Amino acid sequence: LLTRFAKLFWSLASVRVVCEGGTAGSVPFDIGELALFPGTIRSGSVKELGVDTVPWHIAKESNFNFCFGNMAEFQTPPRVTGNRVTDKAELNTPIKIPASPFLRQIGYGTGIGVYMLERSPKVGSVRSPWAVKKWLKARNNETNDKRLRLEADVLRQLNHPNIVGFRALAKGSDGKSCLAMEALDMSLGDTIEERREIMEDVPFPAKDILKVGFEIAKGLKYLHHTAHILHGDIKSWNVVVSHDFSRVKLCDFGSSIPLTESLEMDTSKGDFWYVGTKCWNPPEIEHDDGPVTSAADIWTYGLVLWEMIALSTPHSEDCDENESLDESNASKDMKNNQLDESDISMDESMTFLKEIMPPRSKKYGTRPALPAIDLDKEYENVLEIFYICTIDYKLRPSAKALVNYYEKYANIGKE
Repeated sequence: LLTRFAKLFWSLASVRVVCEGGTAGSVPFDIGELALFPGTIRSGSVKELGVDTVPWHIAKESNFNFCFGNMAEFQTPPRVTGNRVTDKAELNTPIKIPASPFLRQIGYGTGIGVYMLERSPKVGSVRSPWAVKKWLKARNNETNDKRLRLEADVLRQLNHPNIVGFRALAKGSDGKSCLAMEALDMSLGDTIEERREIMEDVPFPAKDILKVGFEIAKGLKYLHHTAHILHGDIKSWNVVVSHDFSRVKLCDFGSSIPLTESLEMDTSKGDFWYVGTKCWNPPEIEHDDGPVTSAADIWTYGLVLWEMIALSTPHSEDCDENESLDESNASKDMKNNQLDESDISMDESMTFLKEIMPPRSKKYGTRPALPAIDLDKEYENVLEIFYICTIDYKLRPSAKALVNYYEKYANIGKE
């Protein structure tokens, strides 16, 4: 057998060798010279061995993958690190978002689903999961798709420890936009519900309420005074937390509004209106059609502290937290002139609006009463912040003032 192989290799005239300068030469080649080329010769391209192309029929007949000779003479070629070219296609690989049935749902809203995307680990590293927000099929239209893209535009410009991190805006398997964000353990609303089921009417410890309140206040300080953005829908369901409250972040910027440096709605950047959620909305929005300012976020912030005491939704007997978005959509239809004003009178317009919009509770826009439980001295700071945040908008503290209060009076460490 060895004799037959020797005759075959001796019959080969030559193989082409690529020189360093790029030119090719010819050298005699036989089985005894295999050790001159480190590595294993294979069919196809073998440039890593210093050899150009071995014709397929020769490689097939000579079975170059077969091991022969003294294996101790073979060496693994050194790894080339300096000339490696990064595969751009690898860097730009599109993110694949599976269909909703293959994802675990971790949150929801009016027509919105939030899902956990467990990402496959890379070699040598573990990748954190993402929270993926997408419109449900019944609400999946071009208008809502645009709203999700606008939310992504807002989120990608924000960078703060108390703001949920933007990760990607990708296309799902259905071709619709999906907003991928940093994922935490759960929403504060879920945490409140869990405690109510276990502890019934026992509020969170004051230290936990102050911890969460301080972190949210820092996020609002950044939003209002640095990014000049009004969140527009602060509530426990739009705050995500870790189990031990070591991380607290604001999320859901689909209702955000630009602010001026004086912390009022910036109308120079377009037509905006406050949406929010009705049972959290401040009185200047619900009753007085007052100015939209950063104080709106302060009111709803105060109600989040109340939620951690009462373990309930504000005005829960009247509130459907999803109804406000339906009302806002009806308002947008009117503002987009989808009703021809030349064909209907003002009275007819008002009648139509009353029919399509849910009735307002008289309790909306009022401070909810505290539950009939004894709160000891530890809750003094919590109650003081709650009361000062739920007074007239002209008298509410700014987010910056809240952070100062926490640092000075509530024994919370500085940033």
